Amino acid sequence: VFNLIFWLAPIVIIVSFFSGRIIHLLAGDQFKDSANILVYLCIWVTLSGVNKLFQNTILSCGYNVFYGKVGVLISFVTISLNIFLVPNSIYGIRLPGLGPSGAALSLLLASLLGLVINTKYLRKIINYKIDNRFFLILIPIFITVFFLFFTKSNNLFVNDVFILIFILLSIIIYLGTSILFKVISKQEVYVYVKIINPNTMFSYIKKELKQ
Repeated sequence: VFNLIFWLAPIVIIVSFFSGRIIHLLAGDQFKDSANILVYLCIWVTLSGVNKLFQNTILSCGYNVFYGKVGVLISFVTISLNIFLVPNSIYGIRLPGLGPSGAALSLLLASLLGLVINTKYLRKIINYKIDNRFFLILIPIFITVFFLFFTKSNNLFVNDVFILIFILLSIIIYLGTSILFKVISKQEVYVYVKIINPNTMFSYIKKELKQ
């Protein structure tokens, strides 16, 4: 669980800061209002991934009934939030009217609720304890967010080249501070980089872009 959050955290941070630019490059300015949706869904993917691991653990322990009850509850909460957040009004009652952003936010909030319930239940049945590194990871996250916020507030994102440079710098800062504060070791970083194989990944991306 920790490794999943650790490697997804910088992606969530980068997407949150550059969601508008990402939407512009992928879909054009006519979809610029979808930037918030991208941020919500990016966070949701992280929560959903962690929640899926917890759900599998609950199922493997034989608590199928509890798993089913939580699934029904989350579905009910998701539908209820959609009804409340998406439309502008129902039967004359004014509502937030968030539209597609409301649908994404509903999914995010429902997943967060499911994660909290499953975490508490795992603590009850198998005495699951949160890794101390979950708290330490807040340090590199805060430093990386502060760096990107500072550069963005000073209008240093001049063009796509500068944006790419600052993204690379933010990743370096995130990994560097994580190693410095012993959130993760150099050996672990090396192993994961070897698994990801960035050279092959970038070669594949260049090949797809050329096509």
